[in-house]
Amino acid sequence: KILHDEQGVPWNEMLILARSFNKLIQPLHEAFQQAGIPYRAMVREAVWQRQEVRDVVSLATCLADADHGPALLAVLRGPVFRLTDGEILLVSSWNEGRSLGQNLYQVAQGNNPNFPAAAEAWQHLSEDRKACVCSAAIHLHNWRQLVDRMPHHELIQNALEASGAYEAMAAWLTPLGTGAESVRRSAAGIDFVINRMREIESARPITLVNLVELLGLYASGGIKEDIDPDLSTDEDMV
Repeated sequence: KILHDEQGVPWNEMLILARSFNKLIQPLHEAFQQAGIPYRAMVREAVWQRQEVRDVVSLATCLADADHGPALLAVLRGPVFRLTDGEILLVSSWNEGRSLGQNLYQVAQGNNPNFPAAAEAWQHLSEDRKACVCSAAIHLHNWRQLVDRMPHHELIQNALEASGAYEAMAAWLTPLGTGAESVRRSAAGIDFVINRMREIESARPITLVNLVELLGLYASGGIKEDIDPDLSTDEDMV
C-alpha cells in the first residue's frame, strides 16, 4: 500500500507468492478488504471465498434446508434481507421452543408473537422495520415453495433480483474496489456461481439439496478448480 500510495507503483505490478496459498486466502482477503487494496487471486478456489459468492451459496443452502441455522443467519443479516441482529433475535424468540426457521414461518403467516418479551419488542419496532422483517419471512416462504419446481439457478437469480441483493452487495463490497469496479466485481462473482449452478443442472437432473452439497465441495476445495478465468491484464489489481 505504501508503494502504491507514496511511490505511485500500480497495483498490477505487484504480486504475492505463497507456498500454501489456500491457507492464506481468508487472512489476505480480510487484510486487503480492510486496507482497500484491489486484488485478484490466481486460483479459482479463491473465487469461492469471495463474500458475494458465499452469500449466494448461503441463500441456496437455506432454501434447501429451512433449519440450516448458519446459512439462515447469513441470509437474514446479509445483503439479501439486511436485518439487524436485534431483529433476528426478536424473530428467534417469536414462539418459545421453536427454531428460527419455524418462527419465520409464523411471521410469514401473519401470526403475532406469543412470547411476552418478543411481543413487547415487536411493539417498539418501527413500522418500516416491521415491514422488512415480514418481507423477509414472506419471501423465504414463497421461494421455498418453488424449490425443485423450477431451475435452481433461476430461482436463486430471481431471489437476488427481488431482494435488491445485487445493489446491497456492491455497496458492501466497496473496499474491494471503487465505483463501477466494485459493482462489476460483485456481479462477476454472482454470475460465476449462478453459471456453475446452471452447468451442474444441465449435466443431469439434481435436487437443490444435492446441488448445495456440490457447491459446498467447490467452496471447501473438495472439488479442485483451475486458474481463475476472470483475470484481465488491463485491470489495476494486485
